[in-house]
Amino acid sequence: MKMGIYIGRRFALAVMLTTVFCLGSVLSPSVASATVYYVATTGNDSRSCATAQTISTPKATIVSGITCLRAGDTLYIRQGTYISENIDTAGINIPSGTSWSNPVTIAGYPGETVTMLQGNIKLHGYDTTSYIIFNNIIIDCAATECGIYLRDPVHHIRFSNMEVMNSTTSSNGAGMIAGNASFLEFLNSKIHDAGAGNCSTYANQGCYGFYINGHDNLIDGCQIYNNGGFGLHMYSASGHGVDNNIIRNSIFYGNGFNDARGLVGSGLLLSSGDNNVAYNNIAYSNAGDGISVNCTNCAAYNNTVYSNQFGIGVNSVSTNAIIRNNIAYQNGNGSVAHQIVDWGAAGIVVDHNLVAVDPYFVNASAHNFSLQAGSPGIDAGATINVVTTDIQGIARSQGAAYDIGAYEYSTGSTPLPTPSNLRLISVSP
Repeated sequence: MKMGIYIGRRFALAVMLTTVFCLGSVLSPSVASATVYYVATTGNDSRSCATAQTISTPKATIVSGITCLRAGDTLYIRQGTYISENIDTAGINIPSGTSWSNPVTIAGYPGETVTMLQGNIKLHGYDTTSYIIFNNIIIDCAATECGIYLRDPVHHIRFSNMEVMNSTTSSNGAGMIAGNASFLEFLNSKIHDAGAGNCSTYANQGCYGFYINGHDNLIDGCQIYNNGGFGLHMYSASGHGVDNNIIRNSIFYGNGFNDARGLVGSGLLLSSGDNNVAYNNIAYSNAGDGISVNCTNCAAYNNTVYSNQFGIGVNSVSTNAIIRNNIAYQNGNGSVAHQIVDWGAAGIVVDHNLVAVDPYFVNASAHNFSLQAGSPGIDAGATINVVTTDIQGIARSQGAAYDIGAYEYSTGSTPLPTPSNLRLISVSP
C-alpha cells in the first residue's frame, strides 16, 4: 500500500514538472518577466536598471533607460523637457519586441507632457528593428533639423499620440520620414510646421510634413498641417514599390505654401505604387490639390476636400483609379472643372461624388464639415466594403445608404425621458 502511494506521488510530481516545462516553452521568458523602467529629469543615470524599476528612483536620460529594455518591457518617461536626446540605432541598441502582444514600449508617462527638444528618433535599418511602440511624446525641433526617420528593413513600428513640429527640414526634406520601411503605424498624431518659416533656406528640398516610400503602412486619425511642402508625400523615385498604404480619418490643411523649389504642395499625395487608398479624410486650404492621385489601382473614398487649388486631381500616369463618395466643394474658382480633375488618367472611375453643389456643411468657416439635415450628400453614396465607419467612428450607414464625404449624418441617440410617478418599493434581502 505504501509503495502504491509512493509511486502515485512520484507520478504526480512528474506531471507537475512536465506542465511547468511545457508552459515555459509556450510563455517566453521575456513575456513572463516584462518590466517597467522609469526616466525623469530629476533622475540619475548612475543608478542600475534594477533601481530604475521604481518610479521614485528613475534614470535621468531616455537613452540610459533604453539600455535596460528587453522584449515586453516598458520605459516610462516622466514629465519634462529632454534636450538634444537622440533615440538613434547608430549609437545605441534598441531591442525589438517579438509581436504586437510582446512589444518594447517607450512612452510618456500617462497624463504627463514629455518633450524631446531638438531630438530625433532614428531607426536606420542596420538590423530588423521591429515591434516597438512610441507613445505620448512631443518632438519639438525648435527650427532645427530633426524629426523621425525610419529605414528598411525596419518594420512594425507604431507611433501613437505623438507630435512632431517645427522641423526646418532634413536631408530628405521632411519632419517625419517613413522611408522605405514597412508595416508602420502612425495613429492619432500631429505633424506640423515643417519648414513653415524657413524652408527656402534649404535648396531643392520640399519641407514635407510626412514622407513615405514603403509599403503596408497605416496613417489613421492624424492632423498634418502648416508644412512648407506637401502635407503627406507618398512617393518613390523608382516609381514603384509604394504599395498597400492606407491613409484614413485624418485632416490635412495649410500645407504646400513654402516649398523651396517653388512647387505648390498638396495636402495628400498618393503616388508611385499600387493599391493605396485614402478614405474619411478632410483636406482644406492646401496650396495644391486637396488629394492628388498618381498611382495604379488606387482609390479615394468618402473624403471631404474644400478650398484647395484643386479638389482631387488624378494625374495622367494613374491607371484604374477609383474616386467615389467624395465631397469636393469651393476648390479653385468653385467651378465643376476644379473639383475632381482627370488629367488624362487611364481607366479612371468617378461616381457618387458631390461636386460643386452646396453640401450644407454645419460651419465651413469654422472647419466643421459635418452635414446638416437636408444635405444632398445624405444617403447618396455607394456602399464601400472597406469604409465601415466615418471619420468619427460612426457606423456607416445611418440611413438608407452611405452618406457622401468624411462624415456620416447622425441625429445621435435620443435621450430617455425623465422618469415620473416613481414609487419607492421596499425589498427584503
